[in-house]
Amino acid sequence: MRGTVLETKRDRVIRNLNTIDSAPPLNRMNGMGFGLYGWMHDPAIPGKFVKIYFFTFLWLPIIPLCAYCVSKEGHGYRFYHSLTITELIVLFRWKIFTLYISALIEGCAVMALFICALGVMYGIMNFFHGL
Repeated sequence: MRGTVLETKRDRVIRNLNTIDSAPPLNRMNGMGFGLYGWMHDPAIPGKFVKIYFFTFLWLPIIPLCAYCVSKEGHGYRFYHSLTITELIVLFRWKIFTLYISALIEGCAVMALFICALGVMYGIMNFFHGL
C-alpha cells in the first residue's frame, strides 16, 4: 500500500510539472551568486536531466532553491520545467543525496579550477617580474 501511495504522488508531480518561459538568472560574481549544479536522470520526466538551482558561495553550492529539468544545448542549457525542493524529494526520495553529492563535487571542481587559474596567473606574473 505504501509503495502505491508514493507512486501516485510521484505520478502527480510528473503530471503537474511547471513549464517555464525563460531561464533563471545564472550569474556569479567572485563565486557568489546562483548556478545549476548536480545531475540526475529520470526517464519519466520530460527533458533530459534534473539540475538543482543553488545559491553559491565561493562556487560551492550552499542553499538549494529549486530544480530544473534541462538538456544540454550548445554551450548552455535548454530549460523545460521547474520543480520545488519538495517535488524533487517526492520524485527521487533517497536518490536526492546522490544528486546533492554530485552538486558538491561539481562545485569543488569549479573552485579547484579557479584556484589553479590563480596559481598560473601568479606564476606568469612572477616570471615576467623576474625579466
